[in-house]
Amino acid sequence: MRLFVDQRSCHYFEEQGYIHFENLLSEKQLLDATGAADRLVARKMPLANGLKPRSPDDVMTCGIGIAGEDDVMGRLVRSRHLAEVVYELTDERPLRLGRDVLLTGAKAPTNLYLFEKPRSLADVICYQGMAGAVLIRLRGEAGEQEADRKISEQGIRGQTGAIPPKPGAGVFLAPTKEIDFAALTADPNSIFLLIVYLTDRAVYVANDADPTPYGDKRLGYGVGDRLRENGHPIVWR
Repeated sequence: MRLFVDQRSCHYFEEQGYIHFENLLSEKQLLDATGAADRLVARKMPLANGLKPRSPDDVMTCGIGIAGEDDVMGRLVRSRHLAEVVYELTDERPLRLGRDVLLTGAKAPTNLYLFEKPRSLADVICYQGMAGAVLIRLRGEAGEQEADRKISEQGIRGQTGAIPPKPGAGVFLAPTKEIDFAALTADPNSIFLLIVYLTDRAVYVANDADPTPYGDKRLGYGVGDRLRENGHPIVWR
């Protein structure tokens, strides 16, 4: 389905740094994405089986780069439908895929910088030149559990409703909008998908706060290098 983004929506996004869409995914897209997320969580995050609690550090590192791990999730991550909304909100084109992350329940945080208080994507990801991101809830509804109610109440930087409240809903975020990663990983029954988009001017920069600072180095990137098709394909022209 195509979302209607008018001038009022663009102005709201520019002023607030986020905008919420209730039915971002169709029922079939959500069903397929949830199945894919469950498979990925079982395969990439084996500590989720209850035998041993995992830390948010594990969640952040194991859940990154899922587009290449599952065909269904790959199609969603590279969706032109989602990238088009980012373009309409930011007027940036072309757009590259920056990062794709599954976020789900975890134990107490150990990466204090990332989890001690809300942080923006610009604070915690090693890219300069991000266009924006989308956060989609795939499983769990706000209010189902106490931890999830906390998410609904806190939102992003204390703004109620800024985190998607039900499966299929999504929030588009500016790179400077602060996200409460601790709240996002508080409930084991919730799964979120975070997709980060880059401008064509984006470069790789040093950032000690990034949970996976060596991912792009393994692809051959060095500090100051412009990001290319290798690992960062164009998803909107």
